[in-house]
Amino acid sequence: MQKINGLVLFDFDGTLTKKDSFILFIIYSAGWIKTILTGIVYLPVILSYLAGFSTGEYLKKKLLSWFFKGKSKEELFRLGEQFIDYLFQNNYFNVPIISKLENYLKAGDKVVVVSASPDIWVLPFCNKFFINCICTELLFINDHFTGNFKTKNCNNDEKKNRVLDKYNLNEFSFIACYGNSKNDGPLMSVASEKYFV
Repeated sequence: MQKINGLVLFDFDGTLTKKDSFILFIIYSAGWIKTILTGIVYLPVILSYLAGFSTGEYLKKKLLSWFFKGKSKEELFRLGEQFIDYLFQNNYFNVPIISKLENYLKAGDKVVVVSASPDIWVLPFCNKFFINCICTELLFINDHFTGNFKTKNCNNDEKKNRVLDKYNLNEFSFIACYGNSKNDGPLMSVASEKYFV
């Protein structure tokens, strides 16, 4: 079987972006004052996470539910699109890595963003470049956010599992992965070319 071009996997936060997008999105959408007040309210949960007693998934779900539960799907995805534009306008993206992404696209490779961040802003980024998206998906019922996830938190082993579920790696001439933390380790394990940003 003749193999098609490569499969290139990009982490989002800290790889394509210079900073973690989750807190940036909270601040962008809610403002500094509400973000700080929420941080005080949720300080025990935050400290529990930092001490290793609770998971990042639990903290993420709590914060997303607090800020956005009940909001419409249309409103949240529109906010996500505006947020991506804001990140570009304010130099939050890692330009050399974005350039690599564009070069892979020009070469005809299949490019996929694999991120733990929610679909409400990762998907708008992917749509901007017409690339595939694997991320944490929020659960909407009657087009309103329930405060829960539709999928597992797409981090660590889940990144690898979701890629293996979606793609037959044997079809590709090479597999490249760009990441920036130990959480990308399982994803990088499937790649023939590994790039730590």
